[in-house]
Amino acid sequence: MAVLPAVFLAASRARLQVVVVGDPRQLPSILSSRNPVAKKIMGRSIFEVTVPDPCGSALVSMLDTQYRMAPEIGRLVSGLFYQGGLKNAEATEELGPKTAREPFPGRGVAVVDLAGKSRCQRAPNSKSRFNEESARVAVAIAIFAYRAVADDLYSQRGRPLHLGQAAGMGGYVANPSAFERFQRDVKDVRLAR
Repeated sequence: MAVLPAVFLAASRARLQVVVVGDPRQLPSILSSRNPVAKKIMGRSIFEVTVPDPCGSALVSMLDTQYRMAPEIGRLVSGLFYQGGLKNAEATEELGPKTAREPFPGRGVAVVDLAGKSRCQRAPNSKSRFNEESARVAVAIAIFAYRAVADDLYSQRGRPLHLGQAAGMGGYVANPSAFERFQRDVKDVRLAR
């Protein structure tokens, strides 16, 4: 999501009109400052400022079909954020076999409650936070899932498997954008059973 100053700068150069394309339900930019002025300027989306009720506004054309998420995830997102108005495209049914596999067969979404069992930390000389226990659980689930489909992955050798660095694998997990920076292609992973 673009921060407000960038949107306003781009809009100021328009000669006739400005069309903003995006998702009013998307989370705003990650902001580390606790300063109220910074939050007001950088911590809100263009939709919050211009159209506080996008579902009830004649200025907004909402898309009603999603094409990327597995059906279970699409239904969850639709119910939580779009009052049931977001539908799954037929093509998303092709993703069903992926969610039928381990580690949580038939579940497109799994929640692991680590309340009271973990704490966020900061790496030295970094503003990013990481949570070692959360990373350990994520890696354990990834290893379990990998082992469950190892034969399938080995039959597709040469197709990279994307694993983000995490605790126990020589790195850390921070916010989503930082996590993406640390992704690496892994051509072959050998895990002892």
